[in-house]
Amino acid sequence: MYHAPQRLKTTPAVLAMCLACMFCSHLYAAGQQRLADKTLVVWAKPANLKQHGSGTLAVLQGDTFDTIVLGEVRPGVWMPGSDHFNRTETRQAKWLQDTKPEMVCVAIVYEGRKVRVYHNAVLSAEYEIESPRVFTDAMHFALGLRHSNRGFFAGEIEEARIYDKALTAEQVAALAPAPDTDINAQAG
Repeated sequence: MYHAPQRLKTTPAVLAMCLACMFCSHLYAAGQQRLADKTLVVWAKPANLKQHGSGTLAVLQGDTFDTIVLGEVRPGVWMPGSDHFNRTETRQAKWLQDTKPEMVCVAIVYEGRKVRVYHNAVLSAEYEIESPRVFTDAMHFALGLRHSNRGFFAGEIEEARIYDKALTAEQVAALAPAPDTDINAQAG
């Protein structure tokens, strides 16, 4: 099916993220070669809150992944997604739940066996996992999907970041997206 070209709102940060993902893969392959403790951060505005399992930012390696997902367990709840729920808490009754589609900052911090989920710098959930995943030089990154061409995100991703360390609560609170510019890109 053909889709007519659409005008996309973009920022230098989004362009930098795309380039950083490509460059980061190369850096890990050439140098560090592993990603254990990490922080995934995304500023996103969903088109609707009825999405089920929609991924925004993912670290993938084979069939294994860690990603920021919207609504896989509960509608309107941002959560860490993982292969077969291996690093995902499914008891989410007390987690923050969006009631309208608006721009939010979601940060997921993986530190050893601990996982922390922040929603607009507020701790939404914290839990322990049995076995942390260490990604190696075969990893890659994805924007707008959960994994393996599944769980596409409908909405805007303003900016996304992957840190190769576990950010503290203070560091998460200090996060801010890059300022907007007048750059417009054509897609189609």
